[in-house]
Parts: sequence; C-alpha cells; structure tokens
Amino acid sequence: AFGGGKQEGKEGGGGGVHTYSRAINGALVTNLREACEFVAKAITAGGQVAVLSEEEGEAGAAFVVASYLIVEKKLKVDDAVAAVLASRPSSPIHGNAEFMKNLRFLDRNGIPDWA
Repeated sequence: AFGGGKQEGKEGGGGGVHTYSRAINGALVTNLREACEFVAKAITAGGQVAVLSEEEGEAGAAFVVASYLIVEKKLKVDDAVAAVLASRPSSPIHGNAEFMKNLRFLDRNGIPDWA
C-alpha cells in the first residue's frame, strides 16, 4: 500500500501490512525494494496479499504488483502488466505514463543499489 513506509507483520511473516511511500523527492523506485520483499515474504509464507493505494489510487496498487512481478519473478514489463490486467481488467495502469516509465526502468535496470 502507498503511505508512510512502515511494516507491521504477524508472527511467522505470513501476513501483516507494509506501507509503501514515494521518496521525499517523489521518486517511485526509492522505497520499492521493501514493498517487493514484503510481498515476496507474504506469498512464500502462504499469506494472501492485497495491495491498496490511498495516495495513488488503483493504478498505484497495480504499479506495486507489476513491480513485484518484474523484480522478483523476472517478468518483462508487458507480461507483468498483462498479469495485473488479467487479475484486475479495470486497472488504469496503462493510463499512468509515470508508472509505465518506472516499470520500463525496473525491467531494464532492476531496483538501483541506492534505492
């Protein structure tokens, strides 16, 4: 979820809440590593993951999921976006040029070391 950048988990790591936020300068990839790791741990532990975005709307939630698929599952941008759209056909992720630009960046470069 977009928000304040904190993580709360249950014993065993199978659930909890991770709040993902943009960096102070507005960059999307700066805090993305923690969000992708949280989703990966929750799925590995058998938990179900729901991604919500108060700040960025449905496209923001789709961005986090697509980022996870690119970074953790090594999907290409088009395949990650197609997977998001298959699960949530009404997702407006294609309509957000900034999110798509950042997904293409992640596909080419992964999450930078400075992030």
